[in-house]
Amino acid sequence: LFLHQQGLDTSTTAGKAMLQMLGVFAEFERGIIRERVPTLGNTMKVLASLAVQFAIKPRPWSKPTPPRPKLGRPKSGSQVSLQPGPAGKN
Repeated sequence: LFLHQQGLDTSTTAGKAMLQMLGVFAEFERGIIRERVPTLGNTMKVLASLAVQFAIKPRPWSKPTPPRPKLGRPKSGSQVSLQPGPAGKN
């Protein structure tokens, strides 16, 4: 294997050693990440226990509300009363 951009030739002893060192560092980095980040299985167990502990329930389904009538200007020619109606009498 010859990697032109990196100048790494695995047919030589130095090239083989370099490739092995890259593998060692990749494995080391992966091990560190594994120690810091919980695995997916553990994460799912933790989330399930939290859901039971705090009784997380989905929101109840409800019917959608009907659309409200659009409010706008009165049509031209219509009359608007400015006197109080029954609610305004005391």
